[in-house]
Amino acid sequence: MKAIVGPQPDGAEELAIVDRQVPRPGPGEVLIEVAAAGVNRPDILQRRGLYPPPPGAPDILGLEVAGTVVEAARALRIMSGTRSVRLSPAAAMQNIALLLPARPCRYPTALR
Repeated sequence: MKAIVGPQPDGAEELAIVDRQVPRPGPGEVLIEVAAAGVNRPDILQRRGLYPPPPGAPDILGLEVAGTVVEAARALRIMSGTRSVRLSPAAAMQNIALLLPARPCRYPTALR
């Protein structure tokens, strides 16, 4: 899969598209095919090295994501194909995002 990272936390205004393995959802997790990811102030600060990602999170930028559920933990009772929006602790800027913990919100009917 493709992901966006800030390769060097310095003054260089630079992002990089990198290849990463597609994650597998574990208990309480949802895998989403990303249609859109937002860029906000924490992403800019993280890119500059001023806002560390949460412990254990990858270096992939992004906190806001919208897309379609590809796979989910059984206990969540959310089906593949469900359109969803979510705030994520990290790693939304990739074409397949693993959300932790998985509490995706369904798209409002008016936006379909």
